[in-house]
Amino acid sequence: MASAEHARFDTVAIVIGPAAAVAAGGLLENVRDDVGATNIALILATIVVLAAIAGRTAGVVTALFAAASFNFFHTQPYHSLRIHDAQDVVTVVLLVAIGLVISALGNWRREVGATARRRLHGERSLVIVAERLAAGDSPDDLWPLIRDDLVRELRLGDCRYEPRPTTVLPAVGRTGSLPSTALRLGPDGFDLPPAGVVIDVSGRGRSFGQIVLVPAEHSPSQREQRRIAVALADLFAVALDRANPSDSAPTSRTSAAGDTTT
Repeated sequence: MASAEHARFDTVAIVIGPAAAVAAGGLLENVRDDVGATNIALILATIVVLAAIAGRTAGVVTALFAAASFNFFHTQPYHSLRIHDAQDVVTVVLLVAIGLVISALGNWRREVGATARRRLHGERSLVIVAERLAAGDSPDDLWPLIRDDLVRELRLGDCRYEPRPTTVLPAVGRTGSLPSTALRLGPDGFDLPPAGVVIDVSGRGRSFGQIVLVPAEHSPSQREQRRIAVALADLFAVALDRANPSDSAPTSRTSAAGDTTT
């Protein structure tokens, strides 16, 4: 997932950013009088900005190391963390502030981008299933598509359809809400309860069973993703209603693991 990839990128930047800030501060010590303290501070600020773009933690940590590097190599008394000049104090504080501000802005930009991607993926799933439904696909044709969407978007370990429910678990609300028992919040949303949850499959006053969502070790999701899952279940209910005009429900469907529930 994109968030996992970014987490790895941030981890690498946490190592590279501070190392680059300290190395730059030490190398520029020999040309301090020629380059000037202001330009050195700008060079260190650039390193901080690049690290902050890579990740929030990397930006903050690099800012602290850049401030310490500037203080140690380029403020009197040299090779000491003490500062005598008020202007140098301001420069050190600004280096830290730049890291904090850019890190916060970068994190906000990433969250906005992640939200936009989730919405795009969810809308695409709904459009494809709706088109297939309109084309006359049967529930047996639609279920593998819906199952794969649910497993991918909710990061599930398994997903199965039970036409005659046998699994007793809390249900996802119509708005995508989760039962409030023992939920764990992470950067990508709430993890599903360890035992899993179900989504009711019903329409026009008829119940067609339930979809069981079994989480992987970590299955975080946002409310909007779960709301998409409920909408997919609604489309599945429409297909089942059309295929089964009587009160009888279908007798079998295939789970994400390839098993058949009867």
